[in-house]
Amino acid sequence: MVIEFSPMVQAGLTKTEFAAILGITRVTVHRWIEDSKEPTPYLRTAVDNLLRTLQEAVEKGLLPGQLAELSPSRHTMDERREIIDAAIAEVKR
Repeated sequence: MVIEFSPMVQAGLTKTEFAAILGITRVTVHRWIEDSKEPTPYLRTAVDNLLRTLQEAVEKGLLPGQLAELSPSRHTMDERREIIDAAIAEVKR
């Protein structure tokens, strides 16, 4: 079953940011998206949960929000991650 990564895109996350939240490499996320590879069952659950959380954050207007104002770069990485983490925490409340 192919994973739909549109919530990641709608939320404004990069592959690198998505991977960092899961504690995996950007290359792994790239393979899932571009090569239609499947994550292991353990990671599949984590991916599905994160995508649901991101979708809810988008629906609540928490993302992309301020994230859209910060282009992804090494200079904004920490700021972007703070916004992402805050949105995820708000959804999980």
